[in-house]
Amino acid sequence: MNGTSVMRTLTLADFDYAIENLNHLDMTAPRPVRAIAAQCTSQRAAMFLVVASNDFKMVFDDMDSWFVHMCAVSNGRFVPGAFADTL
Repeated sequence: MNGTSVMRTLTLADFDYAIENLNHLDMTAPRPVRAIAAQCTSQRAAMFLVVASNDFKMVFDDMDSWFVHMCAVSNGRFVPGAFADTL
């Protein structure tokens, strides 16, 4: 190759292949593949708490989403001016 990288879109067949043939391996990606985001309340500008994982096997469930949401709400209530100087 000439040093350029080509991104291709993964298909359902790619995921099926990975589950069937690579599931026993450490399946991590070079960048996050799953994320949960929740908006922090009481901020002048829209700010989000984001939790991400680069592990294909990591699955966020409802409890994880609830926890991230509650952390974002708490952050907005108890630290209302913490990020004001960064805006």
